[in-house]
Amino acid sequence: MNNSWDQVPNFDDPYAKIHTRKHSSGAEIIEVLYGAVDSAGRPTTPERNRSDGHGHWIALKLDDTYQMLYWRHPGEGRVQEYGDSTFGDTLKALEGDIKEKESIINEAFALAKAEQYSVRDFEILCSRWNNLFNWNTPKEQKLEQRWLIAVEKNNLAKIRNERQENSRIVKKGLIQEAVSLSDSTDWKSTNSKMKELMERWKEAGNAGKVYNDQLWKEFQLARQTFFDRQNKHFSELNSQRIQSKQKKQALIRDARSTAQYSVDWKGTGDKLQGLLELWKSAGSAGYEEDKRLWEEFHQISAEFYSRKKAYYQKLDEQFLQNKQSKSELIAEAQGIAGAYDYSASGANRMKALQQRWREIGFAGKDYENQLWSSFRSIMDAYFDSRNAALANKHQEWVAKTQDAIKRRQLRISNIQQNNQNLYDRISMTRNPNKVDEIYGWIKENDARIRELEMEIYDMERQLRG
Repeated sequence: MNNSWDQVPNFDDPYAKIHTRKHSSGAEIIEVLYGAVDSAGRPTTPERNRSDGHGHWIALKLDDTYQMLYWRHPGEGRVQEYGDSTFGDTLKALEGDIKEKESIINEAFALAKAEQYSVRDFEILCSRWNNLFNWNTPKEQKLEQRWLIAVEKNNLAKIRNERQENSRIVKKGLIQEAVSLSDSTDWKSTNSKMKELMERWKEAGNAGKVYNDQLWKEFQLARQTFFDRQNKHFSELNSQRIQSKQKKQALIRDARSTAQYSVDWKGTGDKLQGLLELWKSAGSAGYEEDKRLWEEFHQISAEFYSRKKAYYQKLDEQFLQNKQSKSELIAEAQGIAGAYDYSASGANRMKALQQRWREIGFAGKDYENQLWSSFRSIMDAYFDSRNAALANKHQEWVAKTQDAIKRRQLRISNIQQNNQNLYDRISMTRNPNKVDEIYGWIKENDARIRELEMEIYDMERQLRG
């Protein structure tokens, strides 16, 4: 039997009575009463509360279709019934489906908002929804629209959940990287990497409310471990730099007091070299401070060595001038000796050359001995030749004179040895005052040697007559 009708029937009864009421589903319940007769068997208007055997048709209007719920049809001396006479089970089923749909929708919306989204739970809700019969009532149509919204929200929640899961994976990886860097001592590079990790953390997005705080604590702990170590390192480094700065400032003061007015070239140079070694071991005061302090320290040394260089340049010039003067004396002595002038005047001229030699001064270590050797050879040759020409002396006088000569020669040898020691001291001394003082001693010794030599020359001359 067909349960769907496209219009409300009146069963060809002009007295048929139609009742309409709204159901909670939004659909209309249509009741048709028809086929009623009075006691005389004449057609009449049917009443609900009368059991006069009239027909009773009940349907649920769904869009433009009438879904029959119950039909009591009188005919051929008996009543035929179709469907549920109370039609309560059908409506209960409809109401139950609507209630279940409302519950599913509410659960779907709640699931879409859940922090820990479950795709499996939503699949179960979809299965429950699909297993429900769709009566297509107005309320169900509205529920269908809400369901589509819930589905869309769950799709978005699924995407959000996937993104959060990806974010968690990325952030856990960033935590591992931060932990691996937390013990690094490559401060500059690691500091840059930590900043890069933070930017990547921001780009990783939301990992979900349940995970965000915990992941952030783990990430921040690893980063803070490094930054705490870095801060401690630079705090200790800053303390060391302060100490290094103080040490270098003290070395600058020592260098200035040592070198500012000193002419003790060797002694002061050795002290500056010692201060330089201490400077190298003083540590770093920081790039800018090291640069400034070094310029100050170096300037003090540079000024000292500049004065030292100027002093020795002047000394070398004096040595060169003395060399030239002594070379001229040698040439002059060679001229006297070559003329065989053994007169008193000639001898006096030679002696005058010796005096001028002593007055000229030192000609430098490289030339002094060589020049003196040449000058002495000429003098020896000259006076040897002159003495050979002198008259013989008395034998006793000769013996006494020879004895005196030996004593003087011994004294000359001792003085010469003393001079050699003084020359050695000059080569080791950079104090110009000391050098001048030593030269003074040498001059005095030379003067004494020349005096002794002249005495010997005089005695030898007298011995040779």
